[in-house]
Amino acid sequence: MVIVPCQYYYQSLQAGTNSSFLDFIINYPKFVTSQHLQFDICLWIIEIGIHLWYLPCLFIITVMTFPLLKRINANGLPEAFMQKFKKMPKLLLLFSLPIIFTLILLKPVFPEYTSVTDFLTYAFFFMYGYIFMKEQKALLPIIKKNNNVLLISGILSSLLLIGCLLYEPLRNAAFNPAYNLYHIIVSVLIGLSAFSWTLYFVSLFSRRFNFNHKPLAELTRSCVASVYCSSEYYRCGRFLHH
Repeated sequence: MVIVPCQYYYQSLQAGTNSSFLDFIINYPKFVTSQHLQFDICLWIIEIGIHLWYLPCLFIITVMTFPLLKRINANGLPEAFMQKFKKMPKLLLLFSLPIIFTLILLKPVFPEYTSVTDFLTYAFFFMYGYIFMKEQKALLPIIKKNNNVLLISGILSSLLLIGCLLYEPLRNAAFNPAYNLYHIIVSVLIGLSAFSWTLYFVSLFSRRFNFNHKPLAELTRSCVASVYCSSEYYRCGRFLHH
């Protein structure tokens, strides 16, 4: 409510308008409702939120997935599933299928950036992040075992996506999706690329950056001490004020 209207006002100045800030704010509700966004709440979020659009999206995703995440938090993943997963770690790439199917089924209907299709893919990544953190002791070794598979999958899918831009039917499918074979190919590559690179970097950082070092420990202690001192200073200040 404070930042975004100001940003829109400066954008209007950059576009050449000469209205005062007060006039702009008075007409701001009319300006927002004049956008042709139909009934797509996801597009309204990005229009109203601009660069802060992800905050309401995260809130809505959290509310939507809360019952499932609460159940996972209490019970974890089914033991039978975990045992099968440990025996066949290559099943990890199957987690990309919901993302791929979402792109295939919905992108031709909701092709806009951050619309319903993108919102649902973000929701899958959000849930995966929660699941992988909750079950990290069991899943992190599986992710590490698939390190090379994830790297190869990420590189190949990314190179093929770049190659799609050189072939007009596939380029059209990427920017103007419709229900055809080209759209399916592009969706599979996008889903695999996004999923593979995300988990590859989880594997990379867990192997290369998970270490203790004296400067890190000293900095951590300094940060904790400074936060504690700040909070105590604030608490004492409020006490003295009262």
